[in-house]
Amino acid sequence: MVNFIICEFNPFHNGHAYLLENLPDAPNICIMSSHVTQRGEFAYTDKWTRAEMALNCGADLVLELPAPFAMGQAEQFAHGAVSIIKATGLEGRLCFGTEGEVKDKLKALAAVKENNLSPLIKKYRKEGYPYAGALTRAYTELLPDAADALNTPNNMLGLEYIKAAPEYDIFTLPRIGVGHDQTRAQGKYCSASALRQNPKAYRKYAPKNIHYLYKKAISPDKGKTDLLWLLALRRLRTEDWDRLAPDGVGRRFEKAVQSAQSVDEVLTAVKTKCCTLSSLRRTALKAFIGECDADAPAYIRILGANDKGKALLKDMSPTLPILTKSAAVKELSPEAQALMEYESRLTDLYMYLLPTPKQKGLEYLTTPTLL
Repeated sequence: MVNFIICEFNPFHNGHAYLLENLPDAPNICIMSSHVTQRGEFAYTDKWTRAEMALNCGADLVLELPAPFAMGQAEQFAHGAVSIIKATGLEGRLCFGTEGEVKDKLKALAAVKENNLSPLIKKYRKEGYPYAGALTRAYTELLPDAADALNTPNNMLGLEYIKAAPEYDIFTLPRIGVGHDQTRAQGKYCSASALRQNPKAYRKYAPKNIHYLYKKAISPDKGKTDLLWLLALRRLRTEDWDRLAPDGVGRRFEKAVQSAQSVDEVLTAVKTKCCTLSSLRRTALKAFIGECDADAPAYIRILGANDKGKALLKDMSPTLPILTKSAAVKELSPEAQALMEYESRLTDLYMYLLPTPKQKGLEYLTTPTLL
């Protein structure tokens, strides 16, 4: 039995350490997003550094959640991560943090049949609600005593994890300290959002044994990123926008990018009641880095492991190829090669956006972190 933790660690802080420290006694396998995140942004620092942070703080094996799923909406994010979990062939439980004691409520919501849920979602979408809002209102009609659990992104993701893997045991740990995205701190805890805004605060809000990684962590340069991002958005044609964001949203994007001075300014101009900022950021990010048509992960990519994690690799009965050396993807299916090529282009872009650009090709040259 192992603990599976779906995560971003963007960046790793004391709250993440608290989660890993309080899991059931078993090896910990983290499925961690690559260089982009579910909120439609570039990660605070590269995936290999974040994997090393995790390995220093309780993770035994870190597997990559490929970019198309890492920057997907909650359902796609969960689908990609759970697909990798199932592909390991290992018996385990899904473990995640929640806002409050909501495990039973989330399980009850996950048991609602799709044919009861879908008509209500469509109804609220027609009324102009974004998907997440429509989903919450649909559940409120069907299970009013449980739907209040869906008041945070973390709980919404937890619901999607359970729906994607109903056969798995679930372990939840209520979040302590501050809530998701809150900018204030409480004691030794702050949100990842607050830490991204003030990275030097790692001295107080991240475990001491990973301070050396924070000291060398490098984030994409915001000015350079905005400049190149806007350039990419302005070069798109009307038909590109119609495909990326139908129902008139793409047309609003196309108009906004002509005069905006930053990506945030674009998003503010495009925002309406029917679109969340996260969904718009994901659209803008896909417009920048390109799209990938992967329906499911095509391999299990190793980002890092300790001795216990290396033993877990031997215990696996995988249904997908395990990649420890990226170059080995050349021997795999066309779908796997296409996914890795997409990941490689993203990594090259990410490394170019750093204050001092790094060399091209690091996706194939960088080996897993071994502790």
